Amino acid sequence: MTNYVYIATSHDGFIATADGGLDWLNELPNPEQNDYGFTEFMNGIDAIVMGRNTFETVLFLAHGRMTSRYLF
Repeated sequence: MTNYVYIATSHDGFIATADGGLDWLNELPNPEQNDYGFTEFMNGIDAIVMGRNTFETVLFLAHGRMTSRYLF
């Protein structure tokens, strides 16, 4: 079994701003809407472990695309 650790943080060790905002994620120019291989990577993942706040945010942002995986 292969395991991957995928961690996203900013330079200060956080993703969200002090008030919980994630607006800065959409501020980077990406006119081609490229996901830089993230979809291909996720297609090879069967189970995901994440905290509750991350889960709730990802569920909202993913528009239901995470429902085919085991989430812990």
